[in-house]
Amino acid sequence: MSHDLVVTTGADGRFAFDGIPVTSSASVHFEKVPDGWVVPYLPSLRLDGSGEHTALEVRATRPLTDVLTETITLDKASYAVGETGTATVTLRNTGDRPLTGLYAGCDPGGFGRELEIPHEQWGAFDPWHPAGTPAPGERLVLTVSGKVPERASYFGLTGLSCYIDHLDGESSGSGPYTSAEARVPGRKADAKGQVWVDKNHNGQPDAGEGLAKTKVVLTADGTHPVAQARTDADGFATFRQVDVGEYTFRARGPWVTVGEGDVYVVASPYGYGDWSVQVAPR
Repeated sequence: MSHDLVVTTGADGRFAFDGIPVTSSASVHFEKVPDGWVVPYLPSLRLDGSGEHTALEVRATRPLTDVLTETITLDKASYAVGETGTATVTLRNTGDRPLTGLYAGCDPGGFGRELEIPHEQWGAFDPWHPAGTPAPGERLVLTVSGKVPERASYFGLTGLSCYIDHLDGESSGSGPYTSAEARVPGRKADAKGQVWVDKNHNGQPDAGEGLAKTKVVLTADGTHPVAQARTDADGFATFRQVDVGEYTFRARGPWVTVGEGDVYVVASPYGYGDWSVQVAPR
C-alpha cells in the first residue's frame, strides 16, 4: 500500500479494516486518542487470511503523568566548560499504587550539551537497569552531578532534561518530562534570519512576504535588547556577534510575534541554520 488505511472506533471501541492486501508486516497505530489515554505500540502483524488477527484486543492505559510529577533544579545559574554541575531531581507518586521499573532518560534532544551524568548515579533509576519503584504518596529526591561538556559552549546553554518512564510495553512514553538550564558564557556568533507576514495564509513565507526595513531586537528577558538589526527589502536581518544562547525576538512597531518567537544563537559547526519568525499586525 502507498498510503495508510484509516478507520474510527465505534461507540464500543471496536474497529475493522476490510479488504487489506496480504502482507507479512502490517502495522496498526492509533491517533487522536481522547482524554490522554495511552495505546501501546503493536508488533508487526502477518495478514495472510488465516484469521489470526481478526480479534485484536488492545488495552489502553492512563499515562504516568496522571500520578507522577517531576521537577529539576540546578545548583548554579551559570557554568564554565569542565565545571561540575549538580542537579536535584524530585519525583512524587501521587497515586494509590506503587510504580515499578522506572528509569531516567536524559538529554533526549541528543545535542550533547547537557551535564555528563554517569548512569550509575541514578541508582534504581539507572537507564541501563531500570528498577525505580516509588511507593504511593512517596517523594523521592535524586541528586546527580556531572561535568559541563565542551559542546555546551557552542550553544551557550547546559543543564539537564529528563523524562521518567518505564518499559512495560503499555504506557511507556507517557511519563513526565522536564528540564533546567544554565548559561555557559564565552562564545559569540552571527544569527541570520527572516521576518515575514503570512499575507496569503498558507503557513509559510513566500515571495513578497518579508517584513522590509524594520528594526528588530533580541532580548534575554523579554524587555531589554541585547542585539539589534534592521531587515532588508526581503525581510532578512543579521544579528552580529551575539553571545550564544536563547533569545526572545521582537519587531519594533505595530507587530506582534506569531508563536513563541525564540531565536537560538549557536556557534559553528553546530548552528541550526537561519532563523525564521512570523509576525502579524497588532
